[in-house]
Amino acid sequence: MALTFGERIALLRRRRGLTQAELAALLGVSGNTISRIEQSTHGKWGFEDVKGKTVAALARHLHVSADYLLGLSEDDREMAWSPATSDAPQATTRDITEDLEPTPAKPKAQRQRVRKASANKRERA
Repeated sequence: MALTFGERIALLRRRRGLTQAELAALLGVSGNTISRIEQSTHGKWGFEDVKGKTVAALARHLHVSADYLLGLSEDDREMAWSPATSDAPQATTRDITEDLEPTPAKPKAQRQRVRKASANKRERA
């Protein structure tokens, strides 16, 4: 039988030698939050109720993929995280968000700026 989101968190936390309080401190949440997540099977405090950034932080600190935590993959191999790779998606999201901030006076110019920024990012990739 597949492990629940909470069971996966508890198992990985123990493997890393962390207490609930230590993991909570790394994430900037309370120890009670970690306890509730680990004890939940679904609904309140299951993965449906955990913010995406918290799932990403859990994956980073537990050295697995978010897909594994969410039950989308059974591959629990330890992943290497570096500041460069773990911050990259956030920077991209921030860049896109800034590009999409409304400028009501010039919507056409804004669309052109977004298209140009997207094209530049694809060229760099």
